Amino acid sequence: MRILHYIPGFLSLIGALIVIIASLCQQVPFSDLCIYTSIVLIVFYIIGLFVRKVFSDAYEEIKEKERRKEIEIELQKAIEMQKGKDKQKETEVLKEKSESKTLSDRDK
Repeated sequence: MRILHYIPGFLSLIGALIVIIASLCQQVPFSDLCIYTSIVLIVFYIIGLFVRKVFSDAYEEIKEKERRKEIEIELQKAIEMQKGKDKQKETEVLKEKSESKTLSDRDK
């Protein structure tokens, strides 16, 4: 996640490097080279901001889905435990009823 912070800077530096190399190969005057490089730095930095936003949103969405899955699993476990407790209480009640019936039948 921390690497996403550096995406705009890296994109702008790579773009500027490409412009500088291409300009030096074509022997562009230095003043034009500075203008081109400045424009490329700004444009690629803005593009990098958009790319970083897209990746960070996707990352957050994935994290949110994982959190929801974990919560869902915990809820399932809690429901299963509650069902187990309910069944246990139900069997205890049935045992008590059957014991009370057998005791009342013996008394007769």
